[in-house]
Amino acid sequence: MKPLLLVILGTVAVENRAVAKTIDAPDGGVAKAVEVTGKTSDSSTKGSVKPPPLAGSHSAPVRAYADLDLRFQGGKLLFVRVVRGTFPRPTTLRRYRGRFEAQARRGAQLLEAARFDFPLLAEAETDDVEAEARKAASSIRGAVNANTTVRVPLPEGCDAIVVVDDKTGAQVVVDLKNAK
Repeated sequence: MKPLLLVILGTVAVENRAVAKTIDAPDGGVAKAVEVTGKTSDSSTKGSVKPPPLAGSHSAPVRAYADLDLRFQGGKLLFVRVVRGTFPRPTTLRRYRGRFEAQARRGAQLLEAARFDFPLLAEAETDDVEAEARKAASSIRGAVNANTTVRVPLPEGCDAIVVVDDKTGAQVVVDLKNAK
């Protein structure tokens, strides 16, 4: 059986050239970030005015964004690096569905959110799948080591991005104060 290569591409308008600055992980490893495990009471919506719209819609127009490089390895969500950039004019970003959510925040206030998934982690079995096939799919997902890049809209005043795993409740906080 040949290995399967899955590539996920984001959507960016061609006419909008982006200016980007990068913060790399020290020594080429995983960059330092705060990881919080376990769910806190309503941690994903604390301080939000309203939940972000459903998938298929677009973010509010923004001039700034952050491209987050993330890794899912050994069942853990890891932050690798962040690349900040700007659009030449206000631009909307398309929303998707997924197990993970990158939340642009000002303090505890939720400003914007971008949902996403890692390749091969999404549960795709329907209700009619046999137990043996469901067990095999779960086993495969348990061994996945995957990387992805997520473009997060950054409204004015955004000072952090909180990445939340809805399945486990684990969170990674990326402080944007040092990312220029």
